[in-house]
This record gives sequence, C-alpha cells and structure tokens, in this order.
Amino acid sequence: MKNNRALIGKRKSMFSSKKDYLSSPYENEHTEFIDHKTASPELLEEIRNKLLKEKKKSFIVNILFILLIIAFTIAVTIYYFSNVKKADENQKTAQIESFKLSKTHKDFQLLIKDGDEWMETGNFENAIFRYKSAAKLIPNQFDVEYRICLGYAYLCRYENLECEQGKIALEQAISTFPNQQKLIELRKYY
Repeated sequence: MKNNRALIGKRKSMFSSKKDYLSSPYENEHTEFIDHKTASPELLEEIRNKLLKEKKKSFIVNILFILLIIAFTIAVTIYYFSNVKKADENQKTAQIESFKLSKTHKDFQLLIKDGDEWMETGNFENAIFRYKSAAKLIPNQFDVEYRICLGYAYLCRYENLECEQGKIALEQAISTFPNQQKLIELRKYY
C-alpha cells in the first residue's frame, strides 16, 4: 500500500500553497524584508499600526460594497413592487371600464329591443325616442341610424307626421354612411 502511494506521485492543488504565497516574488517587490526576530519594538509597533490601518481600510471598503449591494437590492425591489402596484391599478381601471362598457352595452341592447317592440306595435314615436336614446349611448352605429330613419319613414307614410324631421335624419345618416343602400331606398318614402 505504501508503495502504491509512492508510485502515484504528489497531488498538486490548483491553488498555490501557503508556503508559496508567503515567498512569492510579487510580494517581495512591494514590501521590504523585515526580520521579525531582530526588529526593534518601535518597528514592530509601526508595522502593527500599518496592518491595522490596512485592515480598517479593507473593512470600510467591504462595508461600503455591502451597503451598495443592499441599496441596489432595495431600489430594484421598490421598482418592481411599484410596477406591480401600477399594474394592479391599471387592471382595476380596465375592469371598471369594461364593467361600464358592458353596462352601457346592456342598456344599448335593451333600448334597441324596446324600440323594436314599439315599432312592431305601430307606435313609431316611442320607437324613434328609444332608438335616439340608444344612439346617445353608442353613437355612429348603422343599425341604430337605420332604425331611426325607418321609424320616421313609417311615421311619415302611415300617420303623415314629422316628414321633414325624417328627411333631415335620413340625409344625416346617408352622409355618415354613404355606401349603405338600405338608407338610399328609404328616400322614396319622403
């Protein structure tokens, strides 16, 4: 067993040993050799004070480095949580707006449905009123404008009322939606 160890050879570490570190040529260039056995107590005290100052300097640099890392970490954390808070606020605002839009859309559909029911019963004035209310909720909808013009056309044709108002509403709708053939066909009622 002993012979096997001798055959393997010495293991070398990738790090230099303490012995090599103490006797490195780099260190000898920057510091002068001091024999500790023959040095005077004043010289040893001066060396001790130098080492303490270097340790203190190193300690302060390390503390500043740690404080810098802590400050950076706190800044990143605050930035991240402020973005999360803004995202939550934006999400709440979007939910409120979507709720308002859904409520507006429901009201819009209800007014259209109510106007259609009035139109079927032949009460064209109430139907026109409902359609105009729907147009105020969501403007520039072709279906609503067409229904308003259709209501005026029926009112003019069957009851001979508000023909001029209907003609004005039809011309406005045609100027808004010029490519819609349905609106152009309603001109024959005036």
